[in-house]
Amino acid sequence: MKIMMKTPIAGDNFSLRIGEVVDLARIYGDRAEEIGAEWIKAEYAIEAPAEADAANSLAELQQAHDALKAKSGGLEKELIETRGKLAAAQKEKQGAIAEADVHRKANEALTAERDALRAQLVEKKPTEAPKPPKL
Repeated sequence: MKIMMKTPIAGDNFSLRIGEVVDLARIYGDRAEEIGAEWIKAEYAIEAPAEADAANSLAELQQAHDALKAKSGGLEKELIETRGKLAAAQKEKQGAIAEADVHRKANEALTAERDALRAQLVEKKPTEAPKPPKL
C-alpha cells in the first residue's frame, strides 16, 4: 500500500516526512495494508494520489540514476588508471625481455669461448709425460 504522509513519523529503521509518498510494504511487509489503514484512520497519512506516486517514483529513479552515474565515473577513472599501470608493466616486461636477451647472448658467447679454449687444450695435450726436473 502506498500512502502520502500528513504527519512526520520515525521508527527504528525509518523516518517519514510530511508529503513523502511511502510504499509501506517496504517497511512492514505483509502488515502494510493493516498499518496503512490505521495511519489513514488516525489521519497521519492519506492514500497516495497517482501523480504523487509517479513523482515519487521519478525522484527515486533520478536518485538511482545519479548514483549509477557517479559510480560509473569512478569506474571510468579506475579503468584509465589501470590502463596506465598496464602500459607501464608492458614496458617493464619488454625491458626485462631485452635484458634477458643480452644476458643470453653473453652466455652464448662465453660458452663458445669456453668450448674454444677446451678445444685448444685438447690439441696441445702432451703426448708423453713431462720429464722430471734435473737436480
